[in-house]
Amino acid sequence: MRIRRQFIRKEAENLLQMYAPSAIPVPVETIAKRLGYEIRFVDEDSEMSGFLMRNKSSVIIGVNKNHSSNRQRFTIAHEIGHGMLHSSEALYVDKRFRNELSSQGTNAEEMEANLFAAELLMPASQIRKSLKAIGNLDVESDFEIDDLANKYKVSRLAMSNRLTYLGHLCS
Repeated sequence: MRIRRQFIRKEAENLLQMYAPSAIPVPVETIAKRLGYEIRFVDEDSEMSGFLMRNKSSVIIGVNKNHSSNRQRFTIAHEIGHGMLHSSEALYVDKRFRNELSSQGTNAEEMEANLFAAELLMPASQIRKSLKAIGNLDVESDFEIDDLANKYKVSRLAMSNRLTYLGHLCS
């Protein structure tokens, strides 16, 4: 399966236009609820990040309540991605730690859900505005990346990955 990058960006942009046109940080829980998804914070071992479970009448996003709030936000966005992009499965369970398949980058559905989460939480247009306000991004300055991560309420790693993906950092 080929990663549908343009389609995913457009889906995330459409959601943002409908529910949070310029809000930073993106109110991901509100978006999930407006989509009709129920969010449940569950007490799970640290390995499970979250899950998406659906049947004919409901969609439930489970989120590990023991993870950081930034991790929970990414999990919710990731599960929304599964809900919007992947209709073939009734249950998706996502582990925090990569297994052999995901570390090889061969699980296209997980890669798409991750990309969707990044597009939703760190929209390219908003990142460009933030970078314009900063001026030149000092790639050796942890402070600037940390500041952006805090602004968008994502982890430093998620922000670094997003900046790299958008071509603002070299990998």
